Amino acid sequence: MAVGVGAFLCVVLATCLIAGLWDGASAVKTRFEIVESAAKTLAIAVGGWWTYGLFVRNRKGLPHASLSHVVSNCGHSDGRVLVRVTVIVKNIGEVLLDLKSADVRIAQVSPVPENVASALRGNQDPVEKGKVEVAWPPLSAARVLSYATDRAEVEPGESQTLFFDFAVPSEVRIIEVYSYVTNEAKRHKEIGWRCVTMNAIDPSRIELCVPREDESREKGSSS
Repeated sequence: MAVGVGAFLCVVLATCLIAGLWDGASAVKTRFEIVESAAKTLAIAVGGWWTYGLFVRNRKGLPHASLSHVVSNCGHSDGRVLVRVTVIVKNIGEVLLDLKSADVRIAQVSPVPENVASALRGNQDPVEKGKVEVAWPPLSAARVLSYATDRAEVEPGESQTLFFDFAVPSEVRIIEVYSYVTNEAKRHKEIGWRCVTMNAIDPSRIELCVPREDESREKGSSS
């Protein structure tokens, strides 16, 4: 950037010399004032372009987040398995991330639902026309977390853990987990962050359904 400004000043000075404008002390002062004004104008233009590239084109002033899932089997009874879905929301942007609402849905993948199995047996496409993926049948109503009076705030580089529990039939072996977190900066456009994973459920394996040490630390670091 400094090289560009220096080259600009050299061109202006050379032009002034060639035109014979350097004819006295007052003229020199005037020309330097012109050069100084031009340099300031150039600096403002360069600064404006840099700001545009940083905050508009590269969207540095907007929140950015990534989502991930941890799915745990917390126990089973009477043909049902208690499944906990932990959604980890990480602020990967450079501004404060406001969490106002989030929801999680789970669906059965295996055993393969009859409508999907029937399509496969008949050498048919199990994906509906105009769609791009199988519409797996939901196993439960969506779990919606909403901060009614306040928001959870996540600082840049930090994370927030959210917990959702479901009762799943014990014969289910694989579930699809879908999570969505609202982007408060664009809530009027219904834009947010999504994560979809496939997770195996093993009824014989009981896992600890409380935050692990690293998850507790992440949660504690968020305001």
